[in-house]
Amino acid sequence: MDNEIDEISWPEEINNTSENQLSSYNESDTDGEIVNVNEVVLTIGDLFNDWESVQVIIDSYAKQNGFVVAKSRKDVDPIDKSIIRRCEYICWKSGTHQSKKVEDISLHRECSSYKTNCLWQASFYLGKKSNLIRLTKFVQEHNHQCDPKTIELAPKNLRLPQLIIDKIEHCNSKVLRG
Repeated sequence: MDNEIDEISWPEEINNTSENQLSSYNESDTDGEIVNVNEVVLTIGDLFNDWESVQVIIDSYAKQNGFVVAKSRKDVDPIDKSIIRRCEYICWKSGTHQSKKVEDISLHRECSSYKTNCLWQASFYLGKKSNLIRLTKFVQEHNHQCDPKTIELAPKNLRLPQLIIDKIEHCNSKVLRG
């Protein structure tokens, strides 16, 4: 019976927490002008309507705080494989580098890793009785410096400029060889 009461009260919580979890407030800068700042705030128990909104909020939160997120786990429903039940996001510096060394020492090469075994994590769960996604676990600790400039260096953000992509699309084998 208690579960039914929780299930009934969830839609009211959505109205209290804005749909995309963006809280905007006014802040004055040094010139005395009012600046509108959108800040993403995540707390355990936040509710979301779909997985796309979760992805948008997580990416916005990471960009705001100067790090990059990676999806580390995605569990689907055992009966209906098209339904995602659980999704876990981690910091891109989470984990440690596992080298693939071979016995021949001459084949070894020294390399560094950007992995620092960062603890930041956010877990989301889609309940079986509700159609809402809930933030169930949120660890806000980083063991590295969070800097917005490092976002550009993340592997998922390294892309060729559009000008180069356009040139590649118009190339053919004669142009490439010639």
